[in-house]
Amino acid sequence: GSVDLSAVSAAALAGGAVAGGRGSWNVAARRTYADVLTSAVVRPDAFPYHFQDAQLRAAALLPGGGTLALTAYAGLDLLSPSGEAGGGTLFGDSTGAFRFAWGNRAAGLALAQPLGARADLAQRVFYTGYRTRYTDDGAGVRLANGIGEVRLAGEVTRRVGDAPGAPAHTLRAGYELSRFGARYEERVSAYAAGELGTVLAIADTSFRQTSAALAAYVEDVWAPGGAGGLPGRWSVRPGVRVERVPAARWSGVSPRLAVRYQAGRRAGAGGGPGTALTLAAGRYAQWTHALRNEDLPVRIVDVWLASDRDVPVSTGTELVGGAERWVTPGVLVRAEAYAKRFRDVVEPSSAVDPRLRPAELRRFGGRSTGLDVLVRRAAPAGAEGETPNGPRPGGPRFGGWVAYSFARSVRGEGANRYYPAHDRRHDLNLVGSYRAGARYTFGARLGLASGTPYTAYAGSYARWTYDPVSRRWRIPGPASAARSEPVLGARNAARYPAYRRLDLSAHRAFRLRGARGPTGDAFVNVVNAFNARNVLLYAFDTGGEPPRVRGLSQLPFLPTAGVRVGF
Repeated sequence: GSVDLSAVSAAALAGGAVAGGRGSWNVAARRTYADVLTSAVVRPDAFPYHFQDAQLRAAALLPGGGTLALTAYAGLDLLSPSGEAGGGTLFGDSTGAFRFAWGNRAAGLALAQPLGARADLAQRVFYTGYRTRYTDDGAGVRLANGIGEVRLAGEVTRRVGDAPGAPAHTLRAGYELSRFGARYEERVSAYAAGELGTVLAIADTSFRQTSAALAAYVEDVWAPGGAGGLPGRWSVRPGVRVERVPAARWSGVSPRLAVRYQAGRRAGAGGGPGTALTLAAGRYAQWTHALRNEDLPVRIVDVWLASDRDVPVSTGTELVGGAERWVTPGVLVRAEAYAKRFRDVVEPSSAVDPRLRPAELRRFGGRSTGLDVLVRRAAPAGAEGETPNGPRPGGPRFGGWVAYSFARSVRGEGANRYYPAHDRRHDLNLVGSYRAGARYTFGARLGLASGTPYTAYAGSYARWTYDPVSRRWRIPGPASAARSEPVLGARNAARYPAYRRLDLSAHRAFRLRGARGPTGDAFVNVVNAFNARNVLLYAFDTGGEPPRVRGLSQLPFLPTAGVRVGF
């Protein structure tokens, strides 16, 4: 096991073997404490966010060489200002106190059993779910969304003709049975109360969904053998899925094909540099949807729905081609280009009326193209690269990678054409680590990226209300949010500023109580060393006169120190 303590987080891991080594288990948990630290050092609610999760895994050997494994996970993100420091929320003026929580839960059981020397059986059953809830009693807003899936899946694998020098086939056939449940609730209990002196309940923004999906698939991995029993140059992987979503009255056939050609010697198997070319094409279907209103500047989390009679199944086709080369056994260069086309992508119908109603979702097609390039050098060896007297002679001291991505995504056609919120054109990451002697390791990560699209604020206006009794229009009061209703610009026509962040780290390895004591690692990390004010989102602040657009930043300069001890 191990214990990891720092100024902003804590983590613990424990595990062991049981029944004479025929079973094993491990549990882990962690929590961040940046909220506690910044409230004590900076001011209350300076960073009112924390994350926590826990996971469990247990496995047991079965007669005949099989295994049975249990996995469980639960995580929670919580943003909860107390309101002590004043201010407002992302939904407008309020007491400043709200609770915004989201998280995942999952649990599964997996059985793997050999069926002789050439076949295997796999059977899995699992549950996965996601929930989010926003509560702001001061503004009278309560939002909740959740989706869960129970899936039963099985697969049989059969290897045919894998004698040295003969064509080798790995055949797989399987099935998947899934049942989904989704829930969405929106309660705006004080909607227009400042002008009408009443409470307006919106009943049609609460709904539940149930749906199911059935799928069967077959595939073959054909890898003709090479000389001397070594892997051959070609690998061909055809396959097809047959799928059905009864609630959506949809059925589909999704063929796929992937081909790989090894043009040179393999770095591992052949003992030298190698070059490989890959090409893949296929059709895919998606019956769970993450929705976001692209017309709204504030987009924190997605709303999840399942396909049914009102929500269609989204489909896509893609073509991917790439090449990779092991320049040396420790240096890899890889490039991959892709083109994708989508149909029936859904999103909320309007920003003027942002209530979510499945029957009125907008449907779009879309296209995505891009290029990914990776240059990687093997990281410095840890314990394997060291001896009691220091680093192993010839062991690498420097390792890391450079990754660059170019992407272009478009949705809609003609006048409805726009760039979705994830359309980040350029993304560059440089990561490196340097081992100085047997005990010290230094690391750095530099991230640079162009901005993503968002719908900007173009201005504001006062929303008057009509009094049918006096037959007059009423001007909103000075404290009413209706006095400064935002006017939005064209959908996603603006882009956030470029992103830049440098993180640094230093580690020192040690051993407690002599040569046989537990090992440890003392570390210092610096997040955002240049204190770059990277924009998370823009919010329309109606607290001043005139109203103004206020930017909310991501993590500031944040140094931390801690220790990790393994036992």
